Amino acid sequence: MSKRTLALMLAGALALSVLGIGSAGAQEIPEEVSIADPFGDANALGGDIVTPRDASTVGDLGKIWFTNTAETISVHIQTELPPPSSTGSIYDVFTNQAASFTGYMNGCLRFSVLIPSNLATGGPYRGEQLVKLVDRCNDSGTSVFANGVEGELTIEAQGDGTGVTTATFPRSYSPLLADGEALTTPQARSGIPVGAGPPVSSFVIRMIDDTIEGTDYTITSGGGAGPGDDPGTSRPGKDDPPGKKKGCKKGSEKAKKKGCKKGKKGGKGKGKGKGKGKNPPAGRCATYAPGEMGADAETIVLTDKATAEEPVVQDIQLAPYFFEGLATAQLGSPPKQTINVQVDSEAASAGLYATFAFPARRDYDLWAYWPSGSEAASSHGFNPLVEAKTPPPAPDLSNTRNNHAGETKADSENLVGVITPDCGGYTLEMTNYFGEGGTLKLSLWLGEGTNEPKPEG
Repeated sequence: MSKRTLALMLAGALALSVLGIGSAGAQEIPEEVSIADPFGDANALGGDIVTPRDASTVGDLGKIWFTNTAETISVHIQTELPPPSSTGSIYDVFTNQAASFTGYMNGCLRFSVLIPSNLATGGPYRGEQLVKLVDRCNDSGTSVFANGVEGELTIEAQGDGTGVTTATFPRSYSPLLADGEALTTPQARSGIPVGAGPPVSSFVIRMIDDTIEGTDYTITSGGGAGPGDDPGTSRPGKDDPPGKKKGCKKGSEKAKKKGCKKGKKGGKGKGKGKGKGKNPPAGRCATYAPGEMGADAETIVLTDKATAEEPVVQDIQLAPYFFEGLATAQLGSPPKQTINVQVDSEAASAGLYATFAFPARRDYDLWAYWPSGSEAASSHGFNPLVEAKTPPPAPDLSNTRNNHAGETKADSENLVGVITPDCGGYTLEMTNYFGEGGTLKLSLWLGEGTNEPKPEG
């Protein structure tokens, strides 16, 4: 989405009444705020990284702060231009992280504003306007569609051209909003919602901008603006939510790490790897013979000693590349590195596991090829936006549907239990499509075979 013209700004302002969003005059932005994110970094990379790739104005987060009265709590979100937009927008602010919530943008409280497209035909999001606050630690569920409390929304155009979106909710909804409690470790994100809305509560978020952790805000009985007093070094809510001694009732499914237990030897499956005999002793495989792609690459031989707890870790060197989606004829092809991997197991076959790790919200790919050059397995989702496994959930609204025996995460691409005959192997290719490059880590191990590779072509 490119920078909008003045005409689009006027069209967006006219759409406010259609969406039922309250409009008000400019409000004063306090000097001290909970989050201050620079404009110019709406590029799906995360944090406060400013690059030439500034994809959005309505999605470009600025200052974020909280205010409260005796009855209500409000979150104020400044953006480079005020919504709505042609694509639709979602803004999320998460606070009060707890031990049972780990990973990216997880907190007990989720302040969420979802604004549909201002086009008559609709944008990627086909649902309705949504203004919700969900206490994911004390409510009966975590869905912004089915759970939480509804709020009131206003959008204000500032004198400098920026917009401030304010969502206000009743404090009586959550014990985390009582007098003296703190909204801790606040983080925010913006994105483009894609998919259906109520009554079908399914959609994905194509992330545009996000922030680092900000300053805590203390709720006072008389109300206030900006960050509150320092709640102390214990940081209520960091380990357990304030006012909730036993911590969160529900944890994030992301916290359940995949592939961390030692896999069983062997697996059921048929492959076309090259070897000598049905099940020769470990360390007795013939030298792996890769195809043209891996002819000049190093070969790593994996035995049963390589486990999830003690994998073989290989350094991967890639040059920086920030031109994803642009013409490679002028900018050059994305940087790549290849290595060969051979399975040398005591079992007739084993599952190959690989994790190619990199900084969150960059975009790298991981492929496995047969000696013939045909694809055996892959993990190549768009890391800044989604997480996806193979097979993906239906309906498939992501761009990771072509993974085979792969799992895309925000900070890694993974091959999961690729069934490989003893002495067989592949050429792995790691590609940088959008990231700083440098020295990255590839972890390799053997475990239970769970996914058949594609047939060798």
